[in-house]
Amino acid sequence: MANIIIFGDSITEGLYDKEKGGWANRLKIFLEEENYNFNLYNLGISGDSTNEVIERFDKEMKARISDDQIIIIFAIGINDSQLVNQSPRYSLESFKENLKKLLEKSKKLTNKIVFIGLTPIDEQKVNPMPWAPGKSYMTDNLNKFDNALKILCQENRLCFIDINKKLTDLNYKELLEDGAHPNSEGHQKMFEIIKSSLLKNNIIAKT
Repeated sequence: MANIIIFGDSITEGLYDKEKGGWANRLKIFLEEENYNFNLYNLGISGDSTNEVIERFDKEMKARISDDQIIIIFAIGINDSQLVNQSPRYSLESFKENLKKLLEKSKKLTNKIVFIGLTPIDEQKVNPMPWAPGKSYMTDNLNKFDNALKILCQENRLCFIDINKKLTDLNYKELLEDGAHPNSEGHQKMFEIIKSSLLKNNIIAKT
């Protein structure tokens, strides 16, 4: 039995997927239905940035470490790219440093580490965010953070799932509930992309 542990934010948590509870839960359902020998723990928390994941990483992992194989998936960063009153919530450099910290912590536990890129947004709907006045997402800034993720994975030969490009190649605005969070169809597309990449890169396999 292997443990898949997913750290993320509200998108990982599954917000707005009223059908199956999000891409991560869809992945869990797939593994169960196809008789893969895995436990999946969805540790997505709404509003989290890399700062919050670093703060809870050790405690979360301690509760789930066993002799079984561990796979760690990070789907985090969109909140790091957020702007507050048009100024960065976090600098790109601090984001890069946080990624390195998460990678260092993860390497002590497993060599199966995956980073999922940032999901695209509909900037017209989230600049500013209707549900959080003063806060906004902008595509140019989001892409800088997404590229930092990509470079980290290239430099460390990690599996990087370029969800941004794959969703952008689709009519992604129709896959968004509010300009930032995927709707049920968007979560299904994310699940398909992520599942395919995990299988292709032998991150998950039947034993």
